[in-house]
Amino acid sequence: TADRNLVRNVLERLIFINQTLDKERVLTSQDIARREVMPVYVTRGTAILMQGKEITEEDMTLLEDLGVLNSGPSRFLMFLSSVVLVVLVVGLIAAYLYIFNREILMATGNLMLIGLIFLTVSIVAVAIGFLPSAWAGYIIPVPMGAMLLAILIDRKVALIMSAILSILAGIVVGYQLQPALVLLAGSWAAVYSLAKVSQRSDLTRAGLVSASVSFLATLILGVLSGGPNNTSILQRSLLSFANGIVSSVLTIGLLPFLEHTFGVTSAIRMLELSNPNQPLLRRLLVEAPGTYHHSIMVGNLAESAAESINADSLLVRVA
Repeated sequence: TADRNLVRNVLERLIFINQTLDKERVLTSQDIARREVMPVYVTRGTAILMQGKEITEEDMTLLEDLGVLNSGPSRFLMFLSSVVLVVLVVGLIAAYLYIFNREILMATGNLMLIGLIFLTVSIVAVAIGFLPSAWAGYIIPVPMGAMLLAILIDRKVALIMSAILSILAGIVVGYQLQPALVLLAGSWAAVYSLAKVSQRSDLTRAGLVSASVSFLATLILGVLSGGPNNTSILQRSLLSFANGIVSSVLTIGLLPFLEHTFGVTSAIRMLELSNPNQPLLRRLLVEAPGTYHHSIMVGNLAESAAESINADSLLVRVA
């Protein structure tokens, strides 16, 4: 330590500062040089390169600036990566169903329904991904797929599938994290709000919950990330809110079609079957009122018993 201090004292006496950085002068020189550069405009229809012409370094720079020169991965590599990603996603879904919901995996109709919903939302996401707007990711109907899966298949499956679809949606719109998080929050909120479905208006309520959560998530993420301006953040938040509402409307419209096509009896369908205005129940009430009232009492008792053990009370009552 003493030697170090001695060397420092000697150097401080012998070494003097003979150059300093003049930041103001550097910035002024840069500004002058920037102004002396003449802008180059390439108008629509201008021929950049002609056949047989030798490509110069200036031409290469121009092509790179225009984004024409592809310096990224090859088409084959991109295609191979997409195939691997799809196989990985399908494998994860199959593994989850095999371990936790094997009965769904064994039902062909349920598998086809899951595949149809997954494929439909994915195709819509890819189509929306081609839109030039940076806000396109906020209108991908992932909440619709989550609500359909929660009603027709299982809420746990809906949570897993909506998470995967949200990640894929973020990828197809340019690897954006914020839209993926917003879609995930809105989808999970919709699934949780469908924990108990007693009427079709519950789907509208789920859509409002999803829309509200998506709106707040977009607003919070926009503020935390330091968005360009408040108007832009508000516009994205309104798009997220509209996505939740539209998703619930699409769910209500598609639900009867999917139930009939795949032979799935959802909670909504069971409520319709238990409606006293059903022709068969009305006939039973008129022709055998004693049997009708006895069936109602047995159904109510079975429903109470099912609720006490956390079973599907609606299914027990209707059955």
